[in-house]
Amino acid sequence: MLRLRSEITINETTFDAVVSVEIESTWENLTDTCKIELPNNFQRDGRNITVGDEGFFKRGDAVTVKLGYFPFLNTEFEGYIRRIAVDNIITIEVEDAAYLLKQSTITKSFKSTNLKNLLTEISPIPFEAVNAELGQLRLTRVTPAAVIEELRKIYGLVSFVRDGVLKVGLTYYDNGTQHNFDFEENIIDNGLEQGDPDDLFLTVYGSSKQDDDSVIEFFAWYENNKVNTSDKDPQKGEIEKLEIKSQISKKDLEFYTINKLEHRILTGALGDLTTFGEPSVKHGDTVNLISRKFPEREGVFLVKKVVKTFGLGGFRQTITLNTKLNK
Repeated sequence: MLRLRSEITINETTFDAVVSVEIESTWENLTDTCKIELPNNFQRDGRNITVGDEGFFKRGDAVTVKLGYFPFLNTEFEGYIRRIAVDNIITIEVEDAAYLLKQSTITKSFKSTNLKNLLTEISPIPFEAVNAELGQLRLTRVTPAAVIEELRKIYGLVSFVRDGVLKVGLTYYDNGTQHNFDFEENIIDNGLEQGDPDDLFLTVYGSSKQDDDSVIEFFAWYENNKVNTSDKDPQKGEIEKLEIKSQISKKDLEFYTINKLEHRILTGALGDLTTFGEPSVKHGDTVNLISRKFPEREGVFLVKKVVKTFGLGGFRQTITLNTKLNK
């Protein structure tokens, strides 16, 4: 029988007495979260955990969560305490490094800027980003996190934090690890549906209003296993709009429209897969499904979201899969 092992470090204090841990991670959200439950008699240095300035642990303390099966441990989460609640069970809510993007506000105007220059000005953590022009921009008492979420709404730029680095507008599966899961061996449960990129029938319509009130337009759609583009509506499937109200160039409009389509292709979840806690899976990884009984289930799929639970019920990960990446 596999023996569970945990190691929680908060501001250089390390312990392994946990009731449960739950981690949720997805490229759809800027912030990944972790909830740690501790026994209500938890003490360190003769002090109980309490809420407020006198508490042993405080909001903003650095947290590292390692989980695994004896004798192994994997670092499953790193972040900062957002909230502590003390009741029959002590609950510590933790956010990844996106927490640091919410701790200050910015007031600044840009006559014209691009994404990398903007992030250099506002981000307190390291970042990687695409080359993208943003044009004129005015920020008034907003957090960096709010600015980044607005970039998602206006330009379709997906943002998330990985290993303490903010990634904006990047393809989220560039450097993922592939994991093998066998339906007859290490898959506990599944609710998967069959799917394929060719099933997607969608056109993204991009537009940008110019200073003279004219509008430039661009269309991108997926067909014949590739992204197609045109200045005219191809009349292909349902349409999703990306309406940019500020003036940008035609080249930049093409970039934003194609970028939105490429991410949209990979957002349709095919369902969930429940496995044991190892191998440890992250969003952006790929899963190679194997089945001797049902070969039609086989294939390589992109991971959109992972929820990990650790406690009396064992160590499990529920993996949400995206579009199948191969035929």
